[in-house]
Amino acid sequence: MKTIPTYTFDHDLPPASRWDALPQRLRDAGRLLAGRAFKELTSASPLASSGVALLRLATKWRNPYRDEITGATRVLGISTDQAMATNFLYELGALGMYGQTLWGRLIARFRPWIHACTSGAVCGARLGMVHVRSLDWPLRGLGRHTLVIHHINVPAGDFYSVGWPGYSGVLSGFKPGKFSATINQAFCLQTPNLNWPPAHLLRTAFEECASCADAL
Repeated sequence: MKTIPTYTFDHDLPPASRWDALPQRLRDAGRLLAGRAFKELTSASPLASSGVALLRLATKWRNPYRDEITGATRVLGISTDQAMATNFLYELGALGMYGQTLWGRLIARFRPWIHACTSGAVCGARLGMVHVRSLDWPLRGLGRHTLVIHHINVPAGDFYSVGWPGYSGVLSGFKPGKFSATINQAFCLQTPNLNWPPAHLLRTAFEECASCADAL
C-alpha cells in the first residue's frame, strides 16, 4: 500500500495562500481530478451542470471559504467551473440526483455516476475507538490522489481531514483525542442548500468545536 501524502494547511496564512505550498505533483493531481469532476458531473446530469453556474455565484458572494477556493483555482491552474466541480463534488452529485424518488428510476439513469460511502466504527481491544470510512465514488483517480490535510493554527485545536488537492470541504475528519466525523452520501429528495454546503458545515464544526459535545 502506498503512503498517503499529508499537506499542512496553515490557518494563520491568508485564505488565498493556504494552498501555495502544494508540491507540483499534487498540483498536477488536483488539476486532473478537477477536470474529470467537471466533465463527469456535467455530462451525467443537466441539473448538476446548472448547479456549477449557481455555485459560481453563491461562492463569490456568500461562501466563507471563497478566498481559499480562489487560491486553489490559481495554484492548480484550473478554470472557475472546474474549481466549483472539485470543491462541491458531493453537493453537485446530490443535485444531480434531486427529484429521482424511485430507486429503480434513479439507478437506471445514474448507475455509472452514483456516489456512495462505506463507514463504520468499532472499539478495538488495543486501538480503542476506531472510525473508518471509504469514499466509494466513481471518479477515476480519487483514491490514487487522496490527500491527508493537517489543519494547523485552528482556533479550537488542530485537526486532520481526508480529501484531495484543492478541496476546502471536510467529508472525513478527526481531531486527535476529541472526536471524528464523516459525511455519507444520501439520496436527495429535496432541493440541496448550495449556500451552506454540508462539507463546509462539517469543516466549521472542526474549526470551532473542541469536543464532540460542542460539535453536536
